[in-house]
Amino acid sequence: MKFCALFISLFVSTGVAAQQLPRIIGGSSIDLRNSPIAFIETDRGSCTGSLVGPTEVLTAAHCIHGTSLSSVVIWINDTPRFPSTSYYSNYYSEIAGVAGNQGTDIGMFILDTPIFDVPALPVIVDLPMAAGIPVSVYGLGTNENSDLVELGPVNGKTADVAILATTPGFIISNHFTSGASTCAGDSGGPMTFSLAGYEGIVGLLSGGDNVTNPLGQCVLGGGNSYHTKVSTLLAQNFLASFPGVQYLSGRNMMFLAWLESAADNFTIAAQNQTNKRFIKKQIRKMIMNLKQAKLWASDLQRIQGIRKSIRLLRKARKARKRRQFKLLNKFGAKVVELGSLPISP
Repeated sequence: MKFCALFISLFVSTGVAAQQLPRIIGGSSIDLRNSPIAFIETDRGSCTGSLVGPTEVLTAAHCIHGTSLSSVVIWINDTPRFPSTSYYSNYYSEIAGVAGNQGTDIGMFILDTPIFDVPALPVIVDLPMAAGIPVSVYGLGTNENSDLVELGPVNGKTADVAILATTPGFIISNHFTSGASTCAGDSGGPMTFSLAGYEGIVGLLSGGDNVTNPLGQCVLGGGNSYHTKVSTLLAQNFLASFPGVQYLSGRNMMFLAWLESAADNFTIAAQNQTNKRFIKKQIRKMIMNLKQAKLWASDLQRIQGIRKSIRLLRKARKARKRRQFKLLNKFGAKVVELGSLPISP
């Protein structure tokens, strides 16, 4: 992978006031009240982070390296918080630059007081990312309309972007096609993947080769951004050091989305038919699909639920009465039950 000479770490230097920090340009605004997205101020500048546990704030290593812990203020839910300690990957090297830190630009602040009134943004480590998958990025600072913005509850921004490519340590997002871009001050911000009503972190912003105008401002829609994967063995080992970190199972997300869709389509198809043979055929097909889906589930409760669903469908297949849907309704209830299970690994 050949990196652009303009490859920069998206971290704001100390020479820029907090009210002048660039953020995601394009995209849409988000309300930071009750949000796990964190604005991190240090003696070296500003970054973005995510609350991933009661006391754990995940960000980039370069947002922590060389900073004075006593200077750090972390804003979450429009409230200043303070870290008691900080950590970053032992493999991170500031002099190596972004290109030399593939998969190592990961760090963690530990707050001195736990947060229970804001939901944590969980981490997904078991779902490979690939080109074309839709994801979202989050960041804080100014926008494309102004270089002055006050830190406040509605100062956040998010954008839906497209994954351009992946490397062993990076997820690369392309902003030319999405009309949005990351910029300085967004470092450490999460890249998230959403499915079946759940959302989790798959990467952390490390840097980019953003296009800038003569004033040094990032141009709307310009450049690629490079996000450190949280799924690498190095990142997983780092995260495992913090027992409070919350996770989502990507495998269960995929399974749940498939099951809900398949069950809906199956029930509609079956209930719109009076032909017993057609209904039985649909049931057989669903049983085969459920057997295959057991490979997608990564927890015992869900696998047991699938087995029970299969038993219900087999009973329905043996039913002699036309349009006997009591068992199908039980199957639907089982799907709802499966969907209510937590999808942590």
